[in-house]
Amino acid sequence: PKFWTDLEKAFKFAARYPGRVKEIQHGIKFWSESKTVHMQLPSGRVMRYQDVRISAASGQIHWKYGTLWGGGICENIVQAASRDLIAENILALTDRGIKVALTVHDSILSVVCEGDVDETREVYQEIMSKPAEWCPGLPLAVEIDAGKRYG
Repeated sequence: PKFWTDLEKAFKFAARYPGRVKEIQHGIKFWSESKTVHMQLPSGRVMRYQDVRISAASGQIHWKYGTLWGGGICENIVQAASRDLIAENILALTDRGIKVALTVHDSILSVVCEGDVDETREVYQEIMSKPAEWCPGLPLAVEIDAGKRYG
């Protein structure tokens, strides 16, 4: 897909031209210094890829932990953005007085008294269905469940 190609080209540009910034869709930016490529996520958080080399023969991206390509860079963005959304939701829930007991993948769990379940459910729904400022228009769906135990 085009987005994967755009990511790979921007990554390679940054690796080849240290100090120059390449920006693509959704505010994603790439730049490098000292063989480290930096990628700024839509949230503003920066990921770093160390010891980057571009193969002269194949054009393939190599870095400290193996090889990389556009689809892999995209997957890194998706997973990192998901983490950023969950982290913001945890902070928002905490600000509203809800204690977070556990996170599992894209789930946030709280322990609440039975009498507080409905109110807590409403707060979860409100917070987790609203996109962050850095991703307006992102479609989000929330499934909320309550039970006596997790699992």
